Amino acid sequence: MTKASWSWIVASSAVLALGCSTQAQDLADQFRDPPDRARMTVYWIWFGPAVTREGIDTDLENMRRARIGGTVLLPMYPLSPDDPRKGIRNLPFLSPEFLDLLGYAAQRSRELGLTFEVTLGTGWPYGGPWITPDLGSQMLRLRGAAFPTLPSRASVGWSRPEIARWSRCRPGCR
Repeated sequence: MTKASWSWIVASSAVLALGCSTQAQDLADQFRDPPDRARMTVYWIWFGPAVTREGIDTDLENMRRARIGGTVLLPMYPLSPDDPRKGIRNLPFLSPEFLDLLGYAAQRSRELGLTFEVTLGTGWPYGGPWITPDLGSQMLRLRGAAFPTLPSRASVGWSRPEIARWSRCRPGCR
């Protein structure tokens, strides 16, 4: 092989390695600071709902600071009865005041760049004061299950071509 051929191979290898390391760094950066569309969404449970505008603002601002992308709101049963001394006031479900705070939460979410969804159930058992003990859950059934040992590594198929190119050259980039 000529000296020019070796120079071309070395230069090409350096460019390829540099490109791989740049792509690897870009991917690592995206994991550290993912784009808004890739951020996680969390359940936001309103027990009672005993909520206030100030509490909504605090929760949503904390979620945004934590880089959470949005919420799925679950209005649930009260955790405790109304207690003015403790500042607990449960709002009747779908009352005008409840709907006003629901709209406020949606508006504040939008202002903060968070997604906002509402669901009426999680699949958890529902209950309330109208469910007497004879209608409630009567037993808990436990069953054991064996789980197979999973491999510590797995290959992942990528749908984006630029990531697929990166994944093919990654072993040479180490």
